[in-house]
Amino acid sequence: MNLSINASIKQLRFGKFSAQDIKSTLKLKDAVITADNIYLKSQKGELTGDIIVEQTEEELLLSSNCVFKNIDVQQLFYEFDNFSQTEILDKNIKVKGFVDANIVCVLDHKLNFNLNKLYVNADVLIENGQLINYQTLSSLSKYIELDDLMNIKFSKLSNNIQVKNRKVYIPDMEIKSSALDLSLSGIHTFNNEIEANGTGTVSAT
Repeated sequence: MNLSINASIKQLRFGKFSAQDIKSTLKLKDAVITADNIYLKSQKGELTGDIIVEQTEEELLLSSNCVFKNIDVQQLFYEFDNFSQTEILDKNIKVKGFVDANIVCVLDHKLNFNLNKLYVNADVLIENGQLINYQTLSSLSKYIELDDLMNIKFSKLSNNIQVKNRKVYIPDMEIKSSALDLSLSGIHTFNNEIEANGTGTVSAT
């Protein structure tokens, strides 16, 4: 069966996820669904791009090239159940973000992510962000007041981020926040292990 549909959907809900004013051209061919020229409003921002979904007996393989504009990252994490990880939760972040991303992921029939098969290559711009009660930073309390570490504010952060093999790869970047300034690069695993790459400096502000 082959289908081609010009879709316009006012409101869509699936679990916690919701989207409005959805427009796309949907095609079904050889058990593969493609959504071209997607536009929708979600997480208080907008998404445009293309998505391909292939279904097997037990899983969905999703690949996409999408641009997220003015996305509320806290709401994004909440609606997708923190992407099945427990290191940084929706309660820890208040951020508006712009993301241009290539994403390949595998989901089960309940849309739970298989983190072992997640790949992301994303250009990220974050503005007016807050990192709240992120306990990993408490190890720096011998150098900086703990109260400052538990509510870090930063005005702007941009970088290219890659995620693969349950690791987040972070190139050289600078972070200037209310509590500290950092110059760093490295690898952060989904098990909260940090592999240093290059040198870093920390100074209280």
